[in-house]
Amino acid sequence: MIGGVLPEIIVTGCAKCSPSQRRFARRTFEAFKQYLPDGHTELKTRLDPSHKYYDNFEKKIANA
Repeated sequence: MIGGVLPEIIVTGCAKCSPSQRRFARRTFEAFKQYLPDGHTELKTRLDPSHKYYDNFEKKIANA
């Protein structure tokens, strides 16, 4: 799964996501941050190695 849809979601800022998918992404990534901070950091690095897109992705799903 990590090699499939998730990198596209990060790059596009979840542009193709439905509102419920955005809410799910927000809750999932917030849970990673809160309960598995090391895993969140690793996932963030794997999904966006250049650190260009992740901050924009978080801003886009913040209102979901």
